Amino acid sequence: MKKILIVGCGAITQQHHIPALEKLGCKIYLSDLNPEVFLKQNAKFPFSNDYKDFIDVIDGALIATNHSSHFFISETILKSGKHVLVEKPITINTIDCEKLITFEKNNIVGAGYFRRYIENFIILKNIIKEETFGRIKKIEINEGGVYSWPAMSNSFWKKDSAGGGVLIDTGSHSIDLLFFLLNEEINLISYFDDSIDGIEANSEINLKTKSNISINVALSRTRPTKNEIFLEFEDAKISLNVANGSLNNIISEKNFNSFTEMEYPDDIFIKQVKYWTNSFELSENQLVKASDALKTVKLIEECYENKERLIKW
Repeated sequence: MKKILIVGCGAITQQHHIPALEKLGCKIYLSDLNPEVFLKQNAKFPFSNDYKDFIDVIDGALIATNHSSHFFISETILKSGKHVLVEKPITINTIDCEKLITFEKNNIVGAGYFRRYIENFIILKNIIKEETFGRIKKIEINEGGVYSWPAMSNSFWKKDSAGGGVLIDTGSHSIDLLFFLLNEEINLISYFDDSIDGIEANSEINLKTKSNISINVALSRTRPTKNEIFLEFEDAKISLNVANGSLNNIISEKNFNSFTEMEYPDDIFIKQVKYWTNSFELSENQLVKASDALKTVKLIEECYENKERLIKW
């Protein structure tokens, strides 16, 4: 039985991480600075305000605190010889991500980019690689909506703790998905957002790959969006839900029916935790690691460094 500590007991932990670990039969320990997030239904789990109280008894820790605290907590646990799975964006800057990567020689440093595990995105990656519908020409991602996530602290709305707004939060998944699907160099053309205090609610990114694929990513916390990834190939147009991979539409003269039914969030989180915990003893090639997430962290950092004012909304 794996002994797993979860540091940070907010909504993502309560809705997904705890159920996933329970499903896999792990012994769970919880830690959060705010005891008010420790709900009655979780009273069966050992709890402490100080995560270091459990370091000696655990096999690994899942880090789900505010973005800026990911690195320090992860580094402390990794130095003790334990493994970590760090929620996206893993770190808020490239330097810290590179430091976590150095621990991969002796520890498992997982990154919480679960979209890489979704079957339809794996199928889509193979479509692009094998040029099933010819070369890919264009990708558009439109993601977000009127913000409704049940955040349990105000750290989410502060630049020093969150690291940014919709880009580093939701957008980190969108960008990481692009790197996963394309597996090639992606260059920033322009980045716009509407932030004044460093927490953007709307942003737009224009990118181009080394092979000349044009990419646009539009993100929002204030307006409804299609929540889709649209891909234009030489011989097809494909649209999927960008969050769960379910197929919206495919237009092609070719008969193609390899896409699967939508995967439920709990199943995807179970898959992620399973790959991570399996890696404690076995070489798990499917696990998304800190080294896989480095390009995403770098591109987000580059976007913020080259921000232009967004006046579209």
